Amino acid sequence: MKRFLKIFFIAIAGVFLLLLILPFFFVGKIEQKMKDEINKTVNATVAWDKVSLSLIRNFPDITVGISNLSVIGKEQFSTDTLIAITDFSATIDLMSAFGDQTEIKKLDINQLLFNGLVAADSTVNWDIAKPSEEVAAPTDTTAKPFIANLQKINITDSRIIYTDRTMALMTSLTGINASMTGDLKEMITDLKIKGGVDNFTLKMGESTYLKNVPMGVDAHAILDLAKFIFTFKESDVTLNKLSLGVDGWFSMPEVGFDMDLKMFARETEFKTLLGLLPAEMLKNIESVKTSGTLKLEAALKGLYVDTDHLPAFNLVLAVNNGSIKYPDLPESIQDIQISTTVNNPGGSLDGTVTNIDKFSFKVANNPFGASLNIITPISNATFKGAMQGILDLGSLKKALPLDSMEMKGIVNADIALAGNYSMIENEQYEQIKADGKMTLKGFEFTSKDLPMPYFIDDATLNFSPRYLELVAFKSRLGKSDFELQGKLENYLAYALKDGVLKGNLNHYSKVIDTNELMALSSDTAAAKADTTNTKPVVVPKNIDFVLTSKIDKLTYDKLTINNSSGKIIVKDGRVVMDGLNMNLLGGNMLMTGQYNTQNPEKPFIDFGFDASKISISQAASSFSTIEKLLPIAKLAQGLVNSKFSYTSEIGNNMMPVLSTINGLGNLKSESIEVSGSKVQSGLVSMLKDEKYKKITVSDLLVNFKLQNGNLIVSPFDAKMLGKTVNIQGHQNLDKTMEYRMAMPMTRSEISNMGTQLGLSLSPKGDDLPVEIVIGGTILKPTFAINADKAKDQIKQELKQELQKEGEKAVEKLMEDPKVKKGVEDVKNKFKNLLK
Repeated sequence: MKRFLKIFFIAIAGVFLLLLILPFFFVGKIEQKMKDEINKTVNATVAWDKVSLSLIRNFPDITVGISNLSVIGKEQFSTDTLIAITDFSATIDLMSAFGDQTEIKKLDINQLLFNGLVAADSTVNWDIAKPSEEVAAPTDTTAKPFIANLQKINITDSRIIYTDRTMALMTSLTGINASMTGDLKEMITDLKIKGGVDNFTLKMGESTYLKNVPMGVDAHAILDLAKFIFTFKESDVTLNKLSLGVDGWFSMPEVGFDMDLKMFARETEFKTLLGLLPAEMLKNIESVKTSGTLKLEAALKGLYVDTDHLPAFNLVLAVNNGSIKYPDLPESIQDIQISTTVNNPGGSLDGTVTNIDKFSFKVANNPFGASLNIITPISNATFKGAMQGILDLGSLKKALPLDSMEMKGIVNADIALAGNYSMIENEQYEQIKADGKMTLKGFEFTSKDLPMPYFIDDATLNFSPRYLELVAFKSRLGKSDFELQGKLENYLAYALKDGVLKGNLNHYSKVIDTNELMALSSDTAAAKADTTNTKPVVVPKNIDFVLTSKIDKLTYDKLTINNSSGKIIVKDGRVVMDGLNMNLLGGNMLMTGQYNTQNPEKPFIDFGFDASKISISQAASSFSTIEKLLPIAKLAQGLVNSKFSYTSEIGNNMMPVLSTINGLGNLKSESIEVSGSKVQSGLVSMLKDEKYKKITVSDLLVNFKLQNGNLIVSPFDAKMLGKTVNIQGHQNLDKTMEYRMAMPMTRSEISNMGTQLGLSLSPKGDDLPVEIVIGGTILKPTFAINADKAKDQIKQELKQELQKEGEKAVEKLMEDPKVKKGVEDVKNKFKNLLK
């Protein structure tokens, strides 16, 4: 018995080992065969990491697996991934591998991405099959074809994205988990499809119709493989908690998609419609008390080819006598009446007729209602609508569980609109009906997505066909307040056709804190006090405003600006400051320039400043850019006048990118005192003189320029410590520097430096010229002395001294009688010789 068991287990182990080893003899041939067949049939780049083969996973069937498969289009789609699959496996019938046909029984797909794209020219990225004339005939006529004997397809953790740029449509489905079972070997088979989608999003243009809505499918369909027609029977689709029945058929002919489908709400209670509400509003929906009836139906019939060849479609939504009462909330929404239809006979989207005949409700006994009719939305949008009633936003918050936000305020509206877009384009405003008034008082909004509450104390809008008259607008956000008054023109074109909104507004603010406001565009609300992750604010190109502005106090970075006034023009993606006058840093400044976001990827500023009597230390403390470029300015005391212009790109922290700063300027001052800098400490140490600890510079006129963030100072003279000093040099973005300071020094000062200059001289005499070279970095300066001019002057003085001494010696020698007589004898002899 022991011998039998031993032989049995050895045999089992041998078979198992054989099943593990055998696949490795064939996997290379299978992978090469796959590559050859794919390259023959598709016009795309197809790649994968590896192909695996197993006889164990689905024994006795063979499992072929592919990991990290990707399909990327070519030409205009060369940067777009069409398909990506992390793990793909096919289960193949073992016996069929030895027959005439290889049968695939099951597919398992994990982490699939399908990214369908319709370009603006209507070409699609999934059309990758090569034309039949380009596909080479098979060279191996003995190769066995694969056939589908599919019984099951599993898809896990996958996503589908579809973008149609011809109609600004984008839809995405993420978190797809689904299974399909059926016998696909037969030409007509029953299919059962069951699965779900975690997030379904649908956008068209600037409008989002569905956002992160969960979706489920439980469908029974008859598939005719010969005609490729799906016929649905007793099928259901769920959106959030709204269950819709599906009947009809869907097919894929050679061109487009053909269909005759109907969808309808299986329940007729109004509560069914609440299933479409966002997830945060669906809490404890089972306990919500509702009344009223619902009718929700949709139909699609005909052939879809493109946006000019659509199937006929219609939608009906009706609610009668609806009401909503959440058990934990004090208020309710009563008398809900909705009557909406959308119809299109087929063909162009321009044939769509949208009717919202009635949309009304009551909150806290305040009625509110609206209606809207739109026809020919593409060629010439013709509209007729009205809005009337009182809406208490605080009561609405008490009626709906809007836990992520807080609202207060009273909206009072009485507005009527009627006309078409051609009237707007042709400025036939007298033919447009646009009358009414809207007011908002006591508005307060708080949200987890907003770092601080927003208040509108009072806002009044008067409507006319030509313009909106902003009679009053008083708002607050954090420490900042805004008051606006004026007119907004072309608002109908702005709302209906993305036209340019024009305005002439008077603006007044007591306080604007730009540091606090910039935090609004940071990545998280928690970063409200930190602007390091703040992205540049993009100015809309379809806004044309002229603001006559007055601001009592404005803070930017560390700077406080008072009594700012002037014109601010918002146009073409720019904010232009036209003669903005302000008090700051103890003085006055006139500023012109622009903040330009016409290229949103590279916003820039281009400013000019004319400043008078500005505190240089306050400027360095208030402007981070000055502090980084010239930190010594923070240790200086004095008033300066300056004219300065510069350009710079703006980084993600809404601050200038230092390496892109370029500009010109000058700096004037009667007197500046500097003390405590590392440069001064170095001078004291080198010159052995304490007076350099505090330096006063007078009659200062400096011309400078900024080049790619580097500071270049032109030569200039200034009075310092009773001497005229010449200074020039440059300072680089990496904080290295080289400044040359030419100055006269007394002989006693030079003598104090000992042997540094290699000179030995008397302390008496005129001052000598010396050049001090300051290098290194701002934080670690180095010093060197160039005394060549001093040495030349000393040599010249020595020559002159020697000449004087020689002349004195000759004069003294000539005073000797014997020398005089000898000289006279020589003269006489020379005269006689000449004769």
